[in-house]
Amino acid sequence: MKHTLPLTLLTLALAAPGGAEEFFTDRIAPLLKKRCFECHSHESGKMKGGLTLDSKPGWAEGGEHGPAVQPGEPENSLILKMVRWTDADHQMPPKEKLPDEEIALLEEWIKRGAPDPRTAMVKPPPDADWWSLRPLVAPPVPGTPDPSLTHPIDRFIRARLADAGLSPAPPADARTLLRRVTLDLTGLPPTPGKPKPSPRKPPPPRQARMDPARVANRGGPPAGQSPLWRAMGPPLAGYDPFLRTPRF
Repeated sequence: MKHTLPLTLLTLALAAPGGAEEFFTDRIAPLLKKRCFECHSHESGKMKGGLTLDSKPGWAEGGEHGPAVQPGEPENSLILKMVRWTDADHQMPPKEKLPDEEIALLEEWIKRGAPDPRTAMVKPPPDADWWSLRPLVAPPVPGTPDPSLTHPIDRFIRARLADAGLSPAPPADARTLLRRVTLDLTGLPPTPGKPKPSPRKPPPPRQARMDPARVANRGGPPAGQSPLWRAMGPPLAGYDPFLRTPRF
């Protein structure tokens, strides 16, 4: 009985006329800020699950589980499923369930089409020093006494290894290179019984990245490959399965 009166008053309040934006500004925005911004806003610096609720684009795009709100469809809106605690693995807020009156407000908001005048993405605080917001720069390439390191990426890796007191792994032998190439091209280890290169004569670095037997027979993936690879592998490798001719 004690819950009947607040719910009745809430129903009457929801039925009262009012603009869509006023409804959001007066009822929904304070609710979101009070209950959700602690974990889902730029203001708090927390965007758990990749979800932000401090702008319309934030909940429309959603986070790891997709859009948080489906305007006009309360039953299909993830945010309602969360706050109702119907799923033991997805309950928001996690510490305490929202009162029924607040859940009803969210449901009514979504029924009205989820009006939200906050169309612009929220900007981060001016003192935010996030790496993702820094402008792109070309840092100086570290020097190295090893003349074989001609690519900048190799030099950066070697510099970080040196900073950590680590040494690079020794060059792989031909048998290991063949295994890596076969795994890269087919997703499977080498077929047992196939001729293997002599470990005493590793192939040149550029040739070591290709398995000539696989490249020469792009249209015939070996047995054991998945149907997905049979469908997608040859086109990706440059072979037209319909014309049965190489593309290059």
